[in-house]
Amino acid sequence: MINIHDFRSRVIYEFYLGLQVMSIFFLILFNKYLFQNEFIFALIFIIAYASFVLIKVAQFVKKVYINGKEDFKPFIWSVFIDGIFLCSFLYFSRNYFYILSHLFYVYLVLISMISNHKLSMVYSSYTAICYIFLVIIHEHMALATLDVIVHISLFYLLGHIMSTIVNEINKLESRMCYMYNDLEHKNNLLSEMVSKDFLTNLNNHKTFYIYYKDIILRSCESKSAFGLAILDIDDFKKINDTYGHLAGDKILQEISFLIQANIRKNDVVARYGGEEFAILFPDTSAKDSADICERIRNIIETHVISVDNQSISVTISGGVAGGICTDPYYRNNNLFDSADQLLYKAKSEGKNQIIFSQELILISG
Repeated sequence: MINIHDFRSRVIYEFYLGLQVMSIFFLILFNKYLFQNEFIFALIFIIAYASFVLIKVAQFVKKVYINGKEDFKPFIWSVFIDGIFLCSFLYFSRNYFYILSHLFYVYLVLISMISNHKLSMVYSSYTAICYIFLVIIHEHMALATLDVIVHISLFYLLGHIMSTIVNEINKLESRMCYMYNDLEHKNNLLSEMVSKDFLTNLNNHKTFYIYYKDIILRSCESKSAFGLAILDIDDFKKINDTYGHLAGDKILQEISFLIQANIRKNDVVARYGGEEFAILFPDTSAKDSADICERIRNIIETHVISVDNQSISVTISGGVAGGICTDPYYRNNNLFDSADQLLYKAKSEGKNQIIFSQELILISG
C-alpha cells in the first residue's frame, strides 16, 4: 500500500512545482508589460528564478521517479527562497503591486500544505515580513494603514486555518490507514483460514488441488516430471484410542512441523485427510521425491513426542509416484491412484516404509 500521507505530499509538491514552471513561462511572455523600465534586471531575475526551479524539478524527478522514493520531503530552505523570489517579482512589477500582492496568500496556502501544518506561525510571520518589506520600499504606502493591518492579520489567520485543516486531514489519513491495515490483516486471516488446515497450519485439501493443477500445467510447459507422495501415520487410530484425541492432535502438529521443515522451498505439502499428508515435488523424479520422503520418515521414526509426561514414538508409511503432463487439456490422470496404491502396499508389507515406482504416469488427453 502507498502511504496516503506521502502520496498527498508528493502530489501537492508536484502541483507546486508545476505552478512555478508555469510562472516562468508567464514571466517570459509578459515581462515587458510587468517590468517595463527595469527590463535588464527583470531578465536576470527570470534567469535566476528559472535556474532555481529547474534544479528543484531535477531533484524531485531524481528522488521520486528515478530512485523510487515515495516519502519525498521538500527542502524547507527552498520554500523560504521561493518567498524571496516572490518578493523580487513584486518589487520589479510594483506598478501592479496592489493586485499581485495577493499572491502572498497563494504562497502561504501552498507552503502550509507542503510543510504538513508544521511551523505555520513561522510561515505566516515570514510572509508578513516579506509583505511589510515591500510596503516599506513603496514609500507612498504607510505601514499603519488599515489595508496593511488587515493583510498582515489575514496572513496569521490563514496560516492558523490551513494548519487546522491540514492537521484534521492528517487525522483522517491516520484513521484510514488504521482501517485499511486492520482490514488487510483480517483479509489475510480469512484467506489463511480458507486455505490452511486449522490444526496443523498446512495447506488444506482444497488449496492442495489448486497447487496440484498448477504444477501439472507447469509440467506440460516444461516437459518435466514431478513427484507426488502420500504419507500416512501408522496405527493412528490406536494412538487416539490409547492416549486420547488431544494427544493425537499434538502428534499431528508435530508430524506436520517435521514434514514442513524437511521439504524444499518449492515443494507443497498439505494435510490431505485425517492423518494423511500429500506432498508435491515440482521438477523432481519419483526416485528423488522418495529419497526426501525417506529422510522425513527416518526423522519421524527417531523423534519422540512428549504428551502429558508420556513419550510417544510414531512411524509413517508412504507411497510416491512420478508423473508428467503431455496435454494441458488432460482427462486421464491416474497419478493419485498410483501413489495411493503404493501407500497401501507399504502398509500391507509391514508399514514404516516408503515405496515408490519408477514408472512414469502420463497425464494426457
